[in-house]
Amino acid sequence: MKQMYKQVLLVSIPLCLGFSSTKAQAPGGVSAGLQLWLPSQNYTGGTTWTDASGNARNATKTGTITNTTLYNYNAVPTGFSTSNYFRVTHNTALNPLGGAISVFAVGLPGNIAYSPFMAKTTNSGWAAGWVLATSSPTTDVGFTTGDWNGSGGTGVAKQSGFSTTLPYLVSGFGVSGGVSISNNGNVEASTTCTNTLSSTDLFIGFDGYGNGSFNGNIGEVIMYRATLSASDKLRVQSYLAIKYGLSLNAAGSPNYVNSAGTNIWTGSSHSGYQNNIFGIARDNGSNLYQKQSKSTSDGSISTYLSSLTTTNAANTGTLNDLDAVLLGDNNLSGTTAYSYAAGTAFANGSLAGTINMRSSKIWNAQVTLAGTAGGAYTLNIATTGYNYARYVMVSSNSSFTPASTRIYAVSGGSATGVVVNDGDFVTIGSFQTGPGGVTSGLTLWVNASTPPGATTTWNDLSGSGHNLQLQGGVQSTVSNAYNFNPAITFNGTSHWMRANNILATGTTPGSVYSVQNNDETTGFNKQVFSFGDDDPGFNYLYTGSTATNYLYYQGQSLLFGNNASASFSGNSNTSLTQSLISQTWDFTGVTGSNTYGYNGYNANSTTNRTVSNSITNTWYALSQEPSPSTGAALGSEYYQGNMAENIVYSVNHAVGSPERRKIDSYLGLKYGITLLGGGINSGTYQYTSSTGKVIWNGAGGSTYHFNVAGIGRDDNSALTQKQSKSMNTVPNNQVTMGLGSIAANNVSNTNTFANDNSFLVWGDNNSQNSLATASVSFAHNGDAAASNLNKRMTRIWRVENNGDNPMTQTVKIQFPIASVGSITVPGQGACAQYVIVYSLDNTFDAADTAAVLTVNGTNYEVNHKFPAGVSYFTFAKVNQTAPGTVDLPQTNATPNFTSACLKAVGWKYYYYDAAQTRKAFAINWNGNIEPGGVNGVLTYSPTSYIVTSGGNTCNIMGRLLEILPAGGNYTTNGGVKVRIFFDSAELRNTIVANQQAQTWFKYSGNASATVVANNGQTISNAINIYPSATGEEDGVDYVEFTGIRSFSTFGFASSTSSALPVSLLNFDAVKKGTTVQLDWSTAREQNNKGFEIERSADGKSWTTSGFVASHSANGNSSTKQQYTFTDVRPLNALNFYRLKQINVDGRFDYSNVRSVLFGNEGNILIYPNPAKDHVTLEGLKGDESITIYDASGRLIQQLKAANTQLDINLENLSSGVYNINIISATGHSSSYKIVKEK
Repeated sequence: MKQMYKQVLLVSIPLCLGFSSTKAQAPGGVSAGLQLWLPSQNYTGGTTWTDASGNARNATKTGTITNTTLYNYNAVPTGFSTSNYFRVTHNTALNPLGGAISVFAVGLPGNIAYSPFMAKTTNSGWAAGWVLATSSPTTDVGFTTGDWNGSGGTGVAKQSGFSTTLPYLVSGFGVSGGVSISNNGNVEASTTCTNTLSSTDLFIGFDGYGNGSFNGNIGEVIMYRATLSASDKLRVQSYLAIKYGLSLNAAGSPNYVNSAGTNIWTGSSHSGYQNNIFGIARDNGSNLYQKQSKSTSDGSISTYLSSLTTTNAANTGTLNDLDAVLLGDNNLSGTTAYSYAAGTAFANGSLAGTINMRSSKIWNAQVTLAGTAGGAYTLNIATTGYNYARYVMVSSNSSFTPASTRIYAVSGGSATGVVVNDGDFVTIGSFQTGPGGVTSGLTLWVNASTPPGATTTWNDLSGSGHNLQLQGGVQSTVSNAYNFNPAITFNGTSHWMRANNILATGTTPGSVYSVQNNDETTGFNKQVFSFGDDDPGFNYLYTGSTATNYLYYQGQSLLFGNNASASFSGNSNTSLTQSLISQTWDFTGVTGSNTYGYNGYNANSTTNRTVSNSITNTWYALSQEPSPSTGAALGSEYYQGNMAENIVYSVNHAVGSPERRKIDSYLGLKYGITLLGGGINSGTYQYTSSTGKVIWNGAGGSTYHFNVAGIGRDDNSALTQKQSKSMNTVPNNQVTMGLGSIAANNVSNTNTFANDNSFLVWGDNNSQNSLATASVSFAHNGDAAASNLNKRMTRIWRVENNGDNPMTQTVKIQFPIASVGSITVPGQGACAQYVIVYSLDNTFDAADTAAVLTVNGTNYEVNHKFPAGVSYFTFAKVNQTAPGTVDLPQTNATPNFTSACLKAVGWKYYYYDAAQTRKAFAINWNGNIEPGGVNGVLTYSPTSYIVTSGGNTCNIMGRLLEILPAGGNYTTNGGVKVRIFFDSAELRNTIVANQQAQTWFKYSGNASATVVANNGQTISNAINIYPSATGEEDGVDYVEFTGIRSFSTFGFASSTSSALPVSLLNFDAVKKGTTVQLDWSTAREQNNKGFEIERSADGKSWTTSGFVASHSANGNSSTKQQYTFTDVRPLNALNFYRLKQINVDGRFDYSNVRSVLFGNEGNILIYPNPAKDHVTLEGLKGDESITIYDASGRLIQQLKAANTQLDINLENLSSGVYNINIISATGHSSSYKIVKEK
C-alpha cells in the first residue's frame, strides 16, 4: 500500500451567491444518482461549503480556507493543506453501489505526490474505500474504489499528462470489478479493482490521516452513486469545462453539450480549432450562468457581457436560457504580417489607424440561441494578451480579407458591441512596434519612458513578457538624462536587474543594444549587461589613467579587448559617456559575425573571431553577472550611471543590415547620439526610418556629419521625439529644436506631429567659432558681400526634412546668445539685427532670407518651418532687416504702426504695436507711391463665417484683414505686392465638407461692417485672387498677391458651389504678324458684364482699346468660356495689356499684366487648359524657375526648365484651379492659371 501526497487548485468566480439546488438542477442536468455537489459559488469563506445536490450533505471546514483564487472569473476555495480541508459526514450513499460510482473534481494540487482531491478511505495506506488523488509523478492522477497499491496498475486506474501549473478536470468512474479515470475528458484509462466500502467521513483536500498534503485549490467536486453513461458523462464534463474555461480532449474532436443533450460545440465542425475552448453560456438545468469567460490554458482574450468585472458573479449582463457562444483556437502563437493603412474600408467601416500585424492565433465560433444552433450574438471582447491590439476582427473566413471582415476598435483593452455569427473566425489586428520598427526576434525591450517607479519590475515592451526584476532595491528615474528623455539610475553598489529565458537555447544567436551614461571614474570590469558569466556580455575597463575601453566576452573567452585588433582604435572617444553600444553573435564561425559597436561604429576584426562555446544559460542581467544555474549575482561588478534603453533580439543583425541601421538610427535620433562611420561600416552613417527611408544622408552631407540630432515621429518605433539637441559636448554649445516649443523634457512638450514618418534631422560643419571669434561677409538685403556690412558665423547647420511625410509644422530653434557672440560691424546702422539666415544651399547670398532673433533669458529663439529636402542655416548680424516677428492675434486688432527698416528689398512691414515687435502684414510698393496713414483692421472669429444660399454652403475663414486707406489706384508696374499671414490650421478648418471650390478673395468693403455683420452673406460681392507666391516667416504661413491696385479686405473661402465670382483661367497675349491677339478664358462667372481691354506703353498709364461682353447668359456661367480680342495697331515697342473685368453692378477688377515686344521673342503657351493628366509649357528659354501653387496658395511643386518646352505631370493633383509662376533668369515674372479636371 502506498502513502500519498495530494494537491489540487481551481480558481473560479461565484456565478451567483450561494444557492441550494433541488433535483431540478444538477451538473449538466444529470440528476440520477447525484449524492454530492459542491460548486465553487456555494463556498463564500465561512465554515460550510453548501451541498447543491438537494441531499443536504454540506461540507464542514477545518482550519482556514479562503476563496481568493479565480478560475475563469469564478472564486474557488483556496489554500488546502493537512490543516485546512473540508469533511462530509459519512453516509452510506457516499459509497459506491455495487462498485458503481462517478466522481468529478476541478482543481490544481501542489507539486506533491499523493495529494487527494477526495478521499473516503479506511486507513492511511488507502487500503479500502475510494480515493481520487495525484500519484507519482505528480503529472499522474489515480482513482481507486479498493486498495491503492503502488502508483498505478491493479486496484488503481492512473492517467498521465496532468498539468502542474494549470487547473484541470479529473473524472473517476467505478463499476463492479473495475475503475477508470479521465484527464479533461480524454479517453479513459482503466484497470481492475476489488471494490470496497468505507464507513469513514468523506474528506476534500485531505485523506483524513495527515499523510497527503494537497497544498492547492479545489473549485468543484461532484459524486454520483452510479456509473454514468457516456452521454451523461459528457453533459457533466461540458458543464464544468465551460464554467472553468477548460478544454475537453483537445487531441480528439469533442462535442460540448448542454443539459438537454444538444451540441453547443460540435467538434467535427471546427477542425483545427479544438484548442483552448471557452465561452459564455446560460443553462438553467445546470445552474450555469457564465457571463464572462476566458480559457484557463490561454487567457489571451475574454468574452463578456455588460462590463468586465473581477468575478463572474459581479457581471450584470444577461443571457437567455440555453444561449451559448463558444470559441476554440488554432493553438498558434505570435503574429502574422497583416498590413492595412488608416482609411482602408472593411465590411462595417474603415480603419481609423494603421495595423501591421494580426495574431497568428485565430478563434472559430459556435453560436447557440435558446438551444438552437446558429444565429448571431453581440458581446464584448477583452484583448488582455495583446498589448498592441487595435481591432478585434471578425470574418466569415480565416483569411480576413477586408471586404468580408468586420472591425471593432479596441479601447481601454476591450472591443465592445462585437457581433459574432455562428461559424465566424476571430483574430486581433494590432499595430506592433519595435526599436526602429524591427519586431522579428525582439525578445526584450525596456526603456525609461516606462520606468519601474516604486515597483520591482522594469516592464518588457516587446510583448514577450520578459520583465526585468529589480534585485537591489528601488531605482530612481532621471527625467531629463538623455536628450530630454529619462534614464534609470544604477548606484554601482547594489542595483541590478535580471530575467530568465530571454533566449531559447544556448546556441541562439543574438543582438543587444544599450544606451547608457557611465559616471564612474574608477573600478575594473564594471558590467553593463551580461548573459551568465560574460557569455556574452559587455563591460568597461579602466587601465590606469586611460579612457574607458570595452570588453566583449562570449563563452568565457575574451573575443575583443582594448588591446585587440578589433578594438575602437580608430575612434578616440571610447568612453561610456552618452553612448550607444551594441553586440551581435552567432555560431557560424564566419568572420565578422560576432561584433561589437559604439555609436554605430563597429569593430573591424582582422581575424576570424569565432565563438568558443555556446551560451551557458539564458539568464540575462543588467549591472551584474548572473549565475548560469540560479541567476544569482556572481560578484560585485555593479554598473554605476544611468541607462535609458536596453534591447535584446534572438537574431544576429549583421553589420550594415537594414535592421541594424534602423535600430541604430532610432536610438541615435532619440538620444541625440551622432552615429559614427568607419570600422566595418564604410563611409559616414546614414540614419533611416522604420520604413527604410533615409532621413539623414551622412554620406551626402559628410561635411556636416557632426553633432547630429533630430526630432520626429515614427509610429512603428513608438518614437515621438518632439525636441532634441546633440548630446556631444563642444565649446560652442549645441542648437536645440522643438516641435512648436521647447519644454523641460520631451514628455512635457504638448505639441503633436501632424503625420507619422515625419523627421527633421540636422548636423553641423563642426566649426566652433562665434561671431566674436570669426565671421564671414555675405550679401544680404541689397548690401553686397564686398560691402562687409553683413557678417555670419563660420558654423553652418545642414537640415534634412526627408521623411516619408516631410514636416510642415513650425519648430522653435534655440541657441545660446553667448554662442552666437557679439560683433561690431563698421557701417551698420540702426536697422542692424542679430538674425538667423536660411538658405537652400550652403553659400548664403542675397537670395536667402533672415529672421530676427528673439531673446529668451540666455538664449536666442526663433520659429521656422523648414522646406522639404535639404536646407541650411547659420547665425549672423545683418545691416538691414525689419524688427519683430509675425503675430496672429486671436482677437480683433488694428495694425497702425510701421518701420523704416526693411525685411527684404522693397518689403515694408506694418505692426500691431509701436515697439515694432508684432508684424501684421507687409507691402512691396513696387514703384508706387505710399499714401500716408497706411494701417489695417483685423477682424477675428475663432470659427468660420458661414454663408448659405441656394442649398450651398460657403465658409469664410475667421481672419479677415482690411488694409486702409481703402481704394487707391496703384497702377505703376502693374500694382503693389501684398503679403498676408494666416494660420494654416484655421485655413484647414475653413474647408467645407464636399468642397467644390476654394479661393482667396478680395472684398471691396469693410469686413466688420458687412461680411461679419451679415454673417458672410456678402461673399458674392468679392472677387477671386490667386497667390503669386507662398512661404513662411517666423514659422507662420503667408501668401503673396501681385498686381494689387487698390486696398480692401482680404480673406479665404471654401464653398460647396463652383459658382464663385469670375475666375480667370488664363490670359495670353501673342504676336500675330503685325497684330497682337489676346486670348483668355474663365472657369466660372457670376454677374459678369464683360471685359475692357487696356493697353500701356510703360505699365503706368493705361488706355482702353476695346470691350468684349460676357458670353454667359445674364453674366452667369459654371462652364468654361473663351474670349479673344485683336489689337490691330500695337505700339512699335513694348506693349502692356490687361483686362478690366466689370460686374453688372459696376464693380471691377484687373487681371495680371501681359506684354508683347515686337522684334523679339514670343510669349509662353500653356496647353491643354483645362487639363487632365498633364500640361505643356511652350516658348521657354530654358533657364526659367517654375512653381505651382493651389488656390489656397500652398506650394505644390518646384521645377527648373531645361529647354524651350516642359511637360508637367498633373496625375497626382486634385481637380481645381492652380497657379503657375514662371520666373526668368533676369527676374521677369509671369503667372498663369490652369484648371485640373477629374
